[in-house]
Amino acid sequence: MTRRDLELEEKEFSVEYIIENGLDKSAYGFVYITTNLVNGKKYIGQRMFNKGWERYLGSGILLKYSIKKYGKNNFSKKITAITYSKNELDDLEIKFIKDYCAVENNNYYNISHGGINFFSNIGKHFSEEHKLKLSIANKRGNGINHFNYGKKASAETKAKMSVKKRNISEQTRRKLSEAGKKKIFSYETRKKMSESHRGSKNYNYGKRCSDETKQKLREINIGKKH
Repeated sequence: MTRRDLELEEKEFSVEYIIENGLDKSAYGFVYITTNLVNGKKYIGQRMFNKGWERYLGSGILLKYSIKKYGKNNFSKKITAITYSKNELDDLEIKFIKDYCAVENNNYYNISHGGINFFSNIGKHFSEEHKLKLSIANKRGNGINHFNYGKKASAETKAKMSVKKRNISEQTRRKLSEAGKKKIFSYETRKKMSESHRGSKNYNYGKRCSDETKQKLREINIGKKH
């Protein structure tokens, strides 16, 4: 262990200490290190002092997969730094991840460099170890391997998802509409498009419309004539 590792590890704040001293009310957030007690692998992350912070273990894809595999009881969390602003929290998380080489090190679950990390990997050259981590994360974050696979969303969650999709859909429709208005197709292009929808090539070929659908089409056509 390097001297820098020792300097980073010399501070540790227990949940009891934080609550007794009101730090969860006065401070912004904290940097933590979660450890898998079975294989020793770790995860460095950040968290605000909001609901559930005491039990929070981390949100990394590889970490969540391991928590699902080994169980929460086989993980421990150590709070190593307390901050009083978002910028300070981001900076310290980045520093810890960098100093421990957590992204490149296979003994860590981290796959991004921390901070405001949505685009933190853009333009970076990855080591073979990091590429392997990203590959595993992508495989485990999809389908049956996803940590939420098989879980049923609550009515409230479904409603939020529905609203979110509607908002995206409306915005997308406007963009497509504007883009469509600006396009002028040549005669050859229009002819090809027309032929691609004729006869057996049409996606509705062979399908029968219900009486309700027929009535709706009639009403639409009547409206066009007037």
